[in-house]
Amino acid sequence: MKHLRFRARLHRPVLTALALVCAVVATAAAAHAASGEPVLDSRQLSCRKQASKFARTTLDRQLETRLRCVGRRAIGTAPASTDCRADPAVLGGAGTGHERTDTKLVKIADQAIAAGFKIERRCAGASTAVLPSDLLLDDVCSPASDEWLDVVDCIYETTRSAVDALVAGLDTNPASTLDAAGSQCVKTLRRSTRKVIRRTLDARIACFQTDDKLAEGGGVLDCASIIMPPGTENSTQYLPADRKITVAWPSLERRVRTKCLTSMATLGYDAVPAIADVTGGIYAGRITLDDVLHGLNDRMQDAMHQLLYGPTGAEGVFAIPGGGYCGDGNLDAGEECDDGNNVSCDGGCDRDCTLGACGNGAVCADQFEECDDGNLVAGDGCDGTCQSEFCGNLLLEPALGEDCDVGGESFDCDANCTEASCGDGDVNSTRGEQCDEGSNTATCDSDCTVPFCPDGHVNPLNTTEGSATAAGEQCDDGNSTPGDGCDPSCLIE
Repeated sequence: MKHLRFRARLHRPVLTALALVCAVVATAAAAHAASGEPVLDSRQLSCRKQASKFARTTLDRQLETRLRCVGRRAIGTAPASTDCRADPAVLGGAGTGHERTDTKLVKIADQAIAAGFKIERRCAGASTAVLPSDLLLDDVCSPASDEWLDVVDCIYETTRSAVDALVAGLDTNPASTLDAAGSQCVKTLRRSTRKVIRRTLDARIACFQTDDKLAEGGGVLDCASIIMPPGTENSTQYLPADRKITVAWPSLERRVRTKCLTSMATLGYDAVPAIADVTGGIYAGRITLDDVLHGLNDRMQDAMHQLLYGPTGAEGVFAIPGGGYCGDGNLDAGEECDDGNNVSCDGGCDRDCTLGACGNGAVCADQFEECDDGNLVAGDGCDGTCQSEFCGNLLLEPALGEDCDVGGESFDCDANCTEASCGDGDVNSTRGEQCDEGSNTATCDSDCTVPFCPDGHVNPLNTTEGSATAAGEQCDDGNSTPGDGCDPSCLIE
């Protein structure tokens, strides 16, 4: 293998570029299942496992390095001019502009070269050679090649392009250095993305390897089934894989929503070309966190399916021979539509091959959706018509605990959408309340007015440290007349 093969970037379409990691594991099992051939022998299984490990490791290392570059640029430890998607000069690119990132990327390429020679030596150098064609991996290159060094080279280049497509959705470059909250959001997004990719790939790989052992040639498990939360979730029939895949995206979303409390414009995501304004209603016209998550989910699902099934289209090759899948442009069993990709809001067919509709997990402005959490249940933040549920939207939503909703504060409704009354703990200025602490305190009377002596309300000593008011009244008869048992300073006579 020549170093130059890793020093030049191949310009392939995005869908083709996302084609090989899980395909390395999946191809042979599906092919044998379709043809009735015996299961692979131990040496062939070992070679396929090595190729799978190489692809997975290379993808993960590149993704980690480039996303970390994005994070460093966002917090100001890398120059604002850094191009985290560029290749170092020694790899045929213009350089990222960040020396540490360039050094790491070169190291990853050199590790890939060493791994390629190791695979060739172990698989092709023995007396009984295992060739890529034995594992149906010769077609991962175009034109096809039965040389391990060529195949490993192609795997490296396609994982490189896959990483580029994923990083494009998170390649933010804020106008100014982010504060602690903004930095935390960017960090959570990049780390969570890598974790989901890694866990999902590992789960699929484990499923395919288990399928190999269940019967000759595999085919017992449906390891490439559509699992796209919050949308379609079909079982692989391998429960450990189901559990890992179904929780991966919801876990990411929970973490991100907890940590990302800063506007997306402040974080620079409104200037990322790969992120579109897909949310409608009150959120239309600006990039929101839902827009960022929507674009990220599309890219991750598209990557997963292309990694599973291998190159299609111009190359005309299915990594799983004869197997249809969501995103191949053909209407297969279990699909409502298939427009040739796993992108939502692009004309009526969403990422999981369902027709665009409220409740399928993809929020689309062209369907007048403000949200879509994958169900039609009210009271969970997104109602049955895919409109956001929140206090202040002028809609009464009892499931959220609302007593009223007038879009703000009124005489009968507090700003938190509960029935207004003095003593409820919410200051309602429309009702004339000056304060509301539920009883006579040093700072508030039970009628929700600021205390003074004499006002007819006995206000005890305020023990709050640093308070500007310390009423300390012993009595309060509502007048300033001495000699009636309570003097003008509200002390007992």
